[in-house]
Amino acid sequence: MSYINLNEVNKISEEELKEIFKEHYNKGLYKVMKSIGIDKIFHKAKGALVYDENGKGYLDFIAGFGSLNIGHNDERILNTIIEHSNTPNFIEQSVNIYDGILANNINYLTKGELGNCHFTNSGTEAVEEAIKLSMMKNKKGKIIYFKNAYHGKTLGSIAAMGNKLKKNYNYVKGTFLEAPFGDIKKVKSLVDSYDVTSILIEPIQAEAGIILPPEGFLEELRELCNKEDILLIFDEIQTGIGRCGSMFMYEQVGVVPDVLLLAKSLSGGYIPIGCIAMKKKIWDSVYGSAKNSTLLETTFGGNSMACISALKTLEIIRDDKLSENAKEIGTYTVLKLRELMMEYHQISAVRGQGLLIGVEFEFLKKLKSKTTMEFFVGKIIGRLFKEHAILISIASNNPAVLKVEPPLTITKDEIDYFINALRETLSDDKLFSTIHAILE
Repeated sequence: MSYINLNEVNKISEEELKEIFKEHYNKGLYKVMKSIGIDKIFHKAKGALVYDENGKGYLDFIAGFGSLNIGHNDERILNTIIEHSNTPNFIEQSVNIYDGILANNINYLTKGELGNCHFTNSGTEAVEEAIKLSMMKNKKGKIIYFKNAYHGKTLGSIAAMGNKLKKNYNYVKGTFLEAPFGDIKKVKSLVDSYDVTSILIEPIQAEAGIILPPEGFLEELRELCNKEDILLIFDEIQTGIGRCGSMFMYEQVGVVPDVLLLAKSLSGGYIPIGCIAMKKKIWDSVYGSAKNSTLLETTFGGNSMACISALKTLEIIRDDKLSENAKEIGTYTVLKLRELMMEYHQISAVRGQGLLIGVEFEFLKKLKSKTTMEFFVGKIIGRLFKEHAILISIASNNPAVLKVEPPLTITKDEIDYFINALRETLSDDKLFSTIHAILE
């Protein structure tokens, strides 16, 4: 064992680097990656491609789980960070102009509807702030969340996660109420039965398998929240920043939330940042006093470099019309995937909005355990990786669904390559024969 200086890393063999990762970082994760053949080390990345030690390019259809909407290593972001390298990053007793400018621009992008915001270090922290806001509005109030939701993995946000993972923790169970996604009758029943302070929802449930809300559901939630004085909180950490074909998903349904949560690609994936934006009257009532003005402050939250990266990212999204590209290429991708679904019975559904798309293999749900399901989906992922140089992942709360979530810079030619690769994978009878044997 020895201390490793940064300039020594490139001198270490790949096998040694993997061993270090396994022994000192995450042995279980390494075993999973190795079992499906994705224990690769990448050395370079640009746009929608990542490159291995031999210079071979792999198409990235994960994009940092939606954090790399403008692609890998956009020089405009990197140059902007370098240009501002002398900017003070942390001076708490000062006016950070980049906090103010980024907040101003988010106010502009939300058309003045969400006039105040605060910046955190991640999406799950933004969710935590929304939970704290809900509790400050009504200390005894309940928070409604939805089955199969994903809002992060800190203690408060994990309490609003709609799966069994939270059973590992002694979370704040009494504060949270679960409702089926899209079931307005159940939501109204909970509101009638409990003192509800807020409703926390993803406009599209990404990790549930790219589940779109039933028509009119979000509008009915808005109406209910207006009537009962309940905060409507939209978690757009994965659906926002152009991913679904508009800067924010809520714009497409015409429902403005009281609180909007952002993160992931807000800074293009370069420097971690999250955001909680809210209507001005809510901010003023909770944080407007001198006494409460520092309740949201953290050491790294809203640091200059993160805000500068976010400002440049939003500029690129707008200038390059990446929301429009997500809409156009996303529509094309869904069309091609549905054509593929007509050829291969293994695909049971294709759904999505913009470049947040799910490909479902319903028959896998007949397998007895989630672990077994993940194993066989891993075989599909591994085949796409090894045979076609494509990185893709599953929806974490629904492993029967492949998530198609490339950078918004993706081209039709790259989509066509992915479609053909998936076609070849689905044509491999050997890959599916074991699954069908188990099911029979």
